[in-house]
Amino acid sequence: MKKNVYDMREDRMFIMNKIRKGFLAMLSAAAVMLSAVPGTFSAAEEAEIPDWIPRNFAEVLDFSNTYGSTHIGKGVHGDVACVIFPEYYDEKYEVKVPFGTEILYRERIVNEDNRTYEVVACVNNCMSPQDFDVSLYHGEKMESSYSFRSDGSSRLTETDIYSWAPDCITEYNEYREQHGIISAENGFVAFCASWNPFSILKWKITQNDEIKLAEFMLSTVRKIPMFTELTATWINL
Repeated sequence: MKKNVYDMREDRMFIMNKIRKGFLAMLSAAAVMLSAVPGTFSAAEEAEIPDWIPRNFAEVLDFSNTYGSTHIGKGVHGDVACVIFPEYYDEKYEVKVPFGTEILYRERIVNEDNRTYEVVACVNNCMSPQDFDVSLYHGEKMESSYSFRSDGSSRLTETDIYSWAPDCITEYNEYREQHGIISAENGFVAFCASWNPFSILKWKITQNDEIKLAEFMLSTVRKIPMFTELTATWINL
């Protein structure tokens, strides 16, 4: 049975309406994606973010004084690595991770004094072991970077010096209580001491011809927001 011209036109209009509705739905979805800003998450995305990830400045301070700049904790599907980067400029920063590493959460947190921290939480989705870095860039310059390893089954470990070297007051107190003022760790000589930052005392390190300093790193740990400073010196001989 042949359709008349009116029926054919009606079919064409029905198909065109379906196409138009689909196209408008695609545009609406694109508009939502374009208007999304860091820090806005869907209900499904929120469910993937562990409760221990800092969401405000008070939680950032608590995290920093307990774990330092990095911490690996439990997530919904495995380990989550959280990194806190301090920022010192008004310009935008970029966080870079390699292929296979997913950023679950990224938030720029600023307090009333304009102290700014970038909070980044990552998971690694590789099915085989992988070493990866989480790095903060300001323009072309890398400001700081932390190294991790995935065993291919959602378990993460930190592999840089801060996997054992303290970078917060809690870790510093635990390390000094266990190892003392001077100790050796992973090929480094560690010297830990407390001092008043307002005193006239200054750190001075010298070397002779018999022992060369292959690497030196001075790490200052602040009990935020207090002014007590603890200094840990790591010397690689």
